Amino acid sequence: MYERFQPSERVFVDREEYLEWMAEALERCKERSVVLHLRGIGGIGKSSLLDYWKSTIDETIRLDCEQYTDFYARLNVIAKGAVLVGVNLQRFDVLWQIRQRFVEGVEPVKEKGRERAKEVVMAIPFIGSLASIGSAIGAIGATVSPKLKGRFGNLGEWLQTRLGKDYVQRLLEILWKEPRHAEFLYLDALLEDLNNRKTSEKPIVLLFDHSEHVDNERCRWHYGGREITETELWYVFLSSLSNCVGVIASRQAMPSQTDEELEIEESELTELDRESCIEILDQRQVTDRELQERIVSVSGGNPFVIGALCDVAESGSFSLKEVEDLRADTLEAVRLKTWRRLFTQAQDLLRLVEKAGLVPFFNRRVLTFIAPDMRTDHWDRLIQLSFVRSRGDGTWVLHDLARELIIAELGQRLQDSTNEVAELLERASADESDYALLGLALSVRALAAERDAAAKLGSIVSDLIWRNNFSDALTLLDATRIDTKEAYMVIQGLRGGVLTHMARVADGEHAFRESLETIQEFGESVPDELMVHRARTLHFFGLLLRVTGRSSEAEGSFQESLEVYRSLDENTLGFRPQDMAMTLQALGYFLMSVHRHQEGEEAFREAHQLHEESASTASYDPMIGITLSLRSISMTLLFTGRATESEEIQRNALEIYRKHAGQRLDDVSFLRHLCFSLGTLADTLRMMNRLYEAINLYQETIQVARELAKKEPEALSFILPFMLDGSALPLRQTGRYSEAEEAYLEAVNDFTELAEKTPDIFSRFLAAALLDFAVLLRQIGRVSEAEEKCREALRIHRELAAKAPGQHDYQLPWNLNNLAVLLRKTGRTAEAEETYQEALHTARDISQEAPEAIFLIEPVATILNNLAVLFRQTGRTLEAEEAILEALEIRRQLAQKSPELFLHRVATSLNNLGILLAESGRTSEAEEALGEALQLRRALVEKPSGLYQPYVGSTLNNLAVLLKRSGRTLESENAYREAIEIGEELVSKAPTVYPHELMRTLRNYALLLSDSDSTDALRKVMTRLEKLGIKSLPESEEWSEEEEEEAFPPGAV
Repeated sequence: MYERFQPSERVFVDREEYLEWMAEALERCKERSVVLHLRGIGGIGKSSLLDYWKSTIDETIRLDCEQYTDFYARLNVIAKGAVLVGVNLQRFDVLWQIRQRFVEGVEPVKEKGRERAKEVVMAIPFIGSLASIGSAIGAIGATVSPKLKGRFGNLGEWLQTRLGKDYVQRLLEILWKEPRHAEFLYLDALLEDLNNRKTSEKPIVLLFDHSEHVDNERCRWHYGGREITETELWYVFLSSLSNCVGVIASRQAMPSQTDEELEIEESELTELDRESCIEILDQRQVTDRELQERIVSVSGGNPFVIGALCDVAESGSFSLKEVEDLRADTLEAVRLKTWRRLFTQAQDLLRLVEKAGLVPFFNRRVLTFIAPDMRTDHWDRLIQLSFVRSRGDGTWVLHDLARELIIAELGQRLQDSTNEVAELLERASADESDYALLGLALSVRALAAERDAAAKLGSIVSDLIWRNNFSDALTLLDATRIDTKEAYMVIQGLRGGVLTHMARVADGEHAFRESLETIQEFGESVPDELMVHRARTLHFFGLLLRVTGRSSEAEGSFQESLEVYRSLDENTLGFRPQDMAMTLQALGYFLMSVHRHQEGEEAFREAHQLHEESASTASYDPMIGITLSLRSISMTLLFTGRATESEEIQRNALEIYRKHAGQRLDDVSFLRHLCFSLGTLADTLRMMNRLYEAINLYQETIQVARELAKKEPEALSFILPFMLDGSALPLRQTGRYSEAEEAYLEAVNDFTELAEKTPDIFSRFLAAALLDFAVLLRQIGRVSEAEEKCREALRIHRELAAKAPGQHDYQLPWNLNNLAVLLRKTGRTAEAEETYQEALHTARDISQEAPEAIFLIEPVATILNNLAVLFRQTGRTLEAEEAILEALEIRRQLAQKSPELFLHRVATSLNNLGILLAESGRTSEAEEALGEALQLRRALVEKPSGLYQPYVGSTLNNLAVLLKRSGRTLESENAYREAIEIGEELVSKAPTVYPHELMRTLRNYALLLSDSDSTDALRKVMTRLEKLGIKSLPESEEWSEEEEEEAFPPGAV
C-alpha cells in the first residue's frame, strides 16, 4: 500500500505531455544538454509545473529570477543549489569568495561545503581599502599565487589557460576594471565545476522561473562574434552543461535573436483540459459534479481562476448561479469578477490581502507593521490562499495577477491606500532603524506616484552618502522594487554613487553606464523630473572618474551635471539646491587639485549660496553644507594669499559648529565636520606663524579625532594622524621637541598602516609626515635618521608624481629642498647643489601652472634663498647675489598680497642679502638690507605670539659684525649686547632650542672684546661660553645665515 502513497506536494494534474517531456529529456541530456523555453500567460501554471519538478526530481536547482534581480545573486543561488545536490565547486567557490572579499569586503562564507577557500581569500584585501588598486595588484598576486598552486592547483591551471601566466593579477584587474569579463569568467567557472562533478552520471535539472524579469534588451556581453543579453547568456550557459536539463519559464516568447545552434526547444503552456480541472476540484474538496462543470466552463481551464474559485468555495457556500454570474467575455474580466466575489465572502481578509498586495514581498513582521490588527488565524489563512506563494527565504509574495487585481480594484483609493501603508512602513523603519522597510515603503508609494517615490529615493540615498551611511544606502536600494525603465535608470545611478563612495569602482562604473544609457533610450524629449536624476548620476560619475585618474572626463561630467541642474526650474520634482551645491563642491575640489583656484573659489561660493537656500530634512542638515562650503572658500583664500579673510570665514564656520555642539556630541557626522573645521583653522594659524594659538586648536582637534576613532574605528580612524602631524610642527617650532617627536611617531605609524592597506590614498600623507619628522630629527642632531626619512619621503613623492603628473608634483620641490639643506649642513656641497637645482627647476615649472597660487610660487623663492647661501659659502658671489635678489623680489610681491604669511620671509632674504653684500665690501648696502630686516623683525615681534624674537637676535648679530668691521665699535657692542640679552631670555625658556645662536653671538662679541681693553667684560663672556661648552674662539666672526626647511607643505593635505 505505502508505495502508492503520494505526499500532497507531489500531487499534480494534467500536463502529462510535460511530465513525459521531462522524463525523455532526462535521458536525452546524457548525449547533449536539453533546454526548454516554457512560455505562457500569467496564472497558467508555469510556476506550479516547476514546483512539481523541484519536488519530484532529487537533483534539481530552482532560481526565481523575480526574487533575485542581480546577475551575481542569481549565480550564487545556482551555486548554492549545486552544493546541495553534491557538486564540489572547486573553481567557482574560491573565485566567488575572492570576489566577495576583494570587491564587497565580505569575509569567507560559512555555508556547509563552501568553507575551503579561506586561506586564499584572507590574503586578499578589500578593494574599498585600495581605491585605485593598480599599485597593489602585483603584490597581492605574489602572495596569493603560491596558495593557488598548492592546495588549489587545478584552479590555478584552469585560470592560467584563460588569463595567462599572471592569472591572479589579471583576475583582480578584471574584477576591478572589467565587470562584464568577470561575470563571464565566473559563469564559466560554475559551468566547469558542474560539468566535472563526480556524480556526472546523474542528470541535474535547472529551473528558471519568472525569467521575463531577466534583461533581454541590453546587450552587455560579447560572445561568438556578437553582443548578447543576459537572457541569451543563460541560454548559452544551460546549453553548455553536461547531462543537464534546463527549463526557462517566462510570460514572453523566446527572443528572436537566440542562436539557432543552441537548439533551444520552445513550448507554450495552455489551459487545463476538462479532466484536469475536475481533478483539481476534487483535490480542493469541491466535489459537486454540476458545480465542477460550471466552474470548468466559467474558468476556461485557467489554473489561477480555478484556484481562486476554490478559495471562494472554501470560505462559504457557493451556488451554481453564483458561479454563472462570474462568466464574462474575457479571461481578465472573469478574474476580476472572481476576485470581487472571493472578498465579498471573506471580508475579514480583504484589507489584509490588499495591504499584502501593495508590498513587493512580505513576512509576518512586515504585515504586523502595516496591519496591526492582524490575528494569527488571519495570517494562517492568508498564506494558504492559492495566489500566495512562499519565496523560500521566509518571505511570501502574491501572484502577479493577484497584485494587478488588487491595484485595479483599489482604483481611486490607490493613492490613499499606498500613502497609508507607506507611512506605516516609514514609521517602522525609523523606529527600528531598518532601511529595508523604507525600501518597501518607497516601492508601495511608486504604485500610485512612481516619480514622487523616485525623487524621494534619490534624496534619501544622496543624504545617506553625505553622512557616510553606505551600507544603509545599499540596503535601501536592494529593498526598493519599482519595475520600470525609469526606476531602473534612477536606482542604477544611485547604486553607482554608493559603490563609488565604497571604492567599488568597477561595479560603480557599470551601474553608471547602465543608468546613463537607459536615459538615452528615452530620446531627446526627456521630462525634467528624470533630468534631475541624470544630473545626480553625472555628479557621482564625475567623482568616480576623478578617483580613477580620468581628470578631463571628470571635469566634463561635473560640468554636464551642472548644465542640467541650471536648465531645471527650482520647482522641478526632485530638484534640491543642496544636490547642485554638492556638484559644485566636487567641481571646486577638482579645480583646486589642478591649481585653478579662482575657478574653484567661484564654485565654492555658488555652492555656499545654494546650501543657504536648502531646507532642513530628517536626513539633511543645511548647517553642515553651509559650514563645509565656508571651509572650502577659506582654503581657496588661503592658497591665494588672503589669509586674514580665510581666518575670518573659518572662525565663522567654527562658531556655527560650537553653537550646536552641546546637542550633537553623539552625532558622528557632526563631530567629523567639527574636527575638520578645527583642523583647518589650526593649519591656517600655523601657516600664519601664530603657533601657540595653533597648538591649542590642534589639541582640541586631536581630542575630537580620538573620539571619532573610538566611535567608527574602520571609517574614521584616518583623521587622527592628520591632526597629529599638523600639531607636531608648531610644537617643534616652539621648542617642545619631545612632544613633537611623540606626535610625529604616532602619525607616521598610523600613516604607515594606512598606506600599506590603501597606498594610492595614504602614501602621499605618509611622505608628508616623514618629511616633517626629518626636519625635527636633523634639528636635534639625529642626522642619519633624518636623511633616511627624507629620502623615503622623496621616493614616495617621485612615485606619486610619475603616476599622476600635475597632482602631486608640488610636493617634490619641498622635499628636494629639505634634503639639500641637510646635505649642505653635513658637508656634501656638490650633492646639495645638484639637489637644489632639481628642486628649483621643478618649482619653476609648477609655479607657471597657477600664478595665483602663492604656495606654488613661494618654493621658488625658498630654494633660491638657500641656493644663495651655498653659492656664497663656495665663493660664487655673483651667482649668490643673482639668486638672493630674485628670491627677495618674489617675496616682496607675495608679501604685498599676504603680509601675514610672507613678511617674515622677506626679512629672511634681506638678512642673507646683507651678509652677501657685507662680504662683497658693499657696506652701506649691507647695512641698509640688515636694517630693513631688523625693522621688519622688530615689528613682527610686537605680534602676540612673539615668535620672531630669535630672528631679531640673528639680525642684530649680523649687524654687529658689520658695524665692527666698519670700525663702529660702540654701535657694534650695543648690537651684540641686545642680541645676547635676547639669546639668554630664549635659552632660559627653551634651553635645548636656542643655545647655538646664543653661542655664536657670544663668540663674536668675545672677539670684539679681545681687540679692546675690556678685560672684565671678556672674562664674563668666556665664563658664560665655558658653561655652554665652548672653550675656544674662532678666528673670525660668524654670520647668522638662514636656510629654510619647509615642513608640512601648504596644501599637502
